[in-house]
Amino acid sequence: STDNKWTIPSLASGEKAVLELKFKAPEDIQVPIDILFEAMVSSQSFDPYMENNKTSTRNTLVPSADLAISFIENPGTAIAGSTASLTARIVNKGASSARAVVANFSEDALVRIKDIACTEGYWNNGQWHIGMLEKDQEAFITLDLEISPGIENGTLWVMEAIASSSMHDPDPSNNTTQATIAIQASADLAISILAESDHAIAGLISVYRIEVSNLGVSAAYNVNT
Repeated sequence: STDNKWTIPSLASGEKAVLELKFKAPEDIQVPIDILFEAMVSSQSFDPYMENNKTSTRNTLVPSADLAISFIENPGTAIAGSTASLTARIVNKGASSARAVVANFSEDALVRIKDIACTEGYWNNGQWHIGMLEKDQEAFITLDLEISPGIENGTLWVMEAIASSSMHDPDPSNNTTQATIAIQASADLAISILAESDHAIAGLISVYRIEVSNLGVSAAYNVNT
């Protein structure tokens, strides 16, 4: 086969020959491209039906961007009533540039996102809008979290992040990631007794007040005195 020609020395009656062509598509395309493949066949023998000597097929080459997102910094544990930070990384593994890249982060009332720092794009209502990511380009975001003091000890808090773009993604399995933080309670209990008077009088009722305080950052549950 030379010069886009496939030469078959001979083809017996009823015999078939098969040629497999492999086409490597260009990588960094931004819009779908219509591709037309045409093939014609001829020989030195007389052919009474020339209508089937030509064929064609059309295919659409679609842009493709493989986004991958992961949490790269996670404290693993945090104290209820304190703060913690998470850092996520998103990368475009190609083959095309990715447009309209967005990462959605789950939020709830137990943990509040109080501050954001990102290398690309902007944050709006639980969404990290990145815009365009070229092939092999990466972006980072750090979320500063404020953990509710009312979370019970041992709670496993989970944040999920999902990345998407306007391009076809050939491997959606790496578009989702999770970070899990084990919440620990830290309650500093203090107790004091206050007497209504500094001396007790015989035959009269004396009043004493017991006061229990939580000086810690977390809520205390099932407190006993």
